[in-house]
Amino acid sequence: MAKVHRGKKTLSRQSRQYLFSAFVCTSLIGVYGFMIFRLGGELSINPLFHLLPVIWLMGIFYYCRRYRIFQAGARGENEILTYVRNLPNQYHVFSNFVIKEKRIHDEADFIIVGENGVFVVEGKNHLGKIVGTEDDIEWKQYKFGQKGKQHTKNMMNPIKQTNWHRLNIEGMLRQSGFRISVVPLLVFTNTAVQLEIASSEVFVLKGSKYVNDYILRYRPQRKLDKHMIKDIVALLEKKA
Repeated sequence: MAKVHRGKKTLSRQSRQYLFSAFVCTSLIGVYGFMIFRLGGELSINPLFHLLPVIWLMGIFYYCRRYRIFQAGARGENEILTYVRNLPNQYHVFSNFVIKEKRIHDEADFIIVGENGVFVVEGKNHLGKIVGTEDDIEWKQYKFGQKGKQHTKNMMNPIKQTNWHRLNIEGMLRQSGFRISVVPLLVFTNTAVQLEIASSEVFVLKGSKYVNDYILRYRPQRKLDKHMIKDIVALLEKKA
């Protein structure tokens, strides 16, 4: 099995933080209701104070929505991790890798290092129909509700996002003397998604189970030797 280096800033952890924030807002509304019900006649309260439960209620909706979004992303990431951790033991898998270089702040879902190269994997756990090209600023996501009504949503172009990760990782490696072309890979983890996309720069997969096969079959112009792999892994561990 591959050696997995888990990042601290996982989507699962962030989703739990949003859930906790929603719980706090709910508790505050409960305390407010108790105070008004039990002590309302004895309290002298500024009218503006009654705006607080409205703000807390808005907070509940916001944090619950963010929780659902991050939970969906976390399921996708965990599914990819379930597969890539089964790569041969000479591979190293870095998850939720945060890149902080000068003015750059970026986070890659996965960086995978092995003898046939350095890979950056971006996972997306989307439903519906996704339409776009690598040159578009935004892509379209079409989803259908329970009554068959179509909903359209703009989403960040994941090809540009994956390429941004690639460029930042290559720059980080270059600063340490490694002139390596990083291989970008975009994975839609939900196999029910419909894709109408065009990409020549980034290979796109539908289904996490195909990630390992792509990586193992990839043939670079020049393989990395054991010493280079060790040095790259040491650098990533230091930067993590």
